[in-house]
Order: sequence, then C-alpha cells, then structure tokens
Amino acid sequence: MAPQATRSLCFIDDMNMPEVDAYGTVQPHMVIRQHLDYGHWYDCNRLCLKEIMNVQCVSCMNPTAGSFTINPRLQCSAISVCLSSPSREQTPCPPSTAPS
Repeated sequence: MAPQATRSLCFIDDMNMPEVDAYGTVQPHMVIRQHLDYGHWYDCNRLCLKEIMNVQCVSCMNPTAGSFTINPRLQCSAISVCLSSPSREQTPCPPSTAPS
C-alpha cells in the first residue's frame, strides 16, 4: 500500500489493440472504465472492493494497427488529443545538419 501523498501514473500503450468481442465491447477497456468512473476494482478472490486512489491514466493508440475503436463509455471519461508526427518540411533543420 502506497503512502497517502503518493501519486501514480498508469501508461496504457496501444489502447486500440485488444480485440472487440461479439457484443461490441473490449474487456480491458471496461476494466479501465470501471476505475475511471468508480475509483475501484472488484477483487474476485477476496470478494471485496479495492479502492484505487491518486492514479492518473495516460494512453496512446497505434495509428497503423488495431481496431481503431474505443468504446464510447470509456471515451466519455477521458480527454482525447490527436497528435501527428511533423513532416520534414514542418521540422526546421539545425544549422549544422541543413542540406546544401
């Protein structure tokens, strides 16, 4: 158990990689949504709630693979930001590496 003043960051890589099931949901997304909406997870072994406090989740999606689908129930609990890599023309070259 962490001290009360501790904050944690949870980084979720490739959020769009899990497979969408027959019901249109993604099970890992539902676990994350439960934490974001309710602040706890349910421990099936001990049959109790586990409070999870002072945790911030950050995630990213793979732009070239995966389902490209995020459940709207999960997406409404988060802020979506889209960043693309700059092109060569948009990136200024330092003077020492500038093409001649």
